[in-house]
Amino acid sequence: MRISPAPKARGVLVARELPFCFYTNGLEIFFWKLGEAPPQQVHGFPTRQDLERLLFIRKHKKPLSDELIITAIAGRDFHSRRFAR
Repeated sequence: MRISPAPKARGVLVARELPFCFYTNGLEIFFWKLGEAPPQQVHGFPTRQDLERLLFIRKHKKPLSDELIITAIAGRDFHSRRFAR
């Protein structure tokens, strides 16, 4: 039986301060990383420590294109071509 996640819009309104929210349709629980990924069905709730870690990762994330390639580790041509994409 497929049930539509109707409370999605209300979850967005409530989650203006945090970058993620939980919502439910009464039977299933969904976790949504706003602006990053579509909602995912979950079977439990993360701890406060888990949520703080997610928030820290999101605030301090850098694009991979800004990272330098260590040629001593990945110095072959196919490595460089792959990282340049």
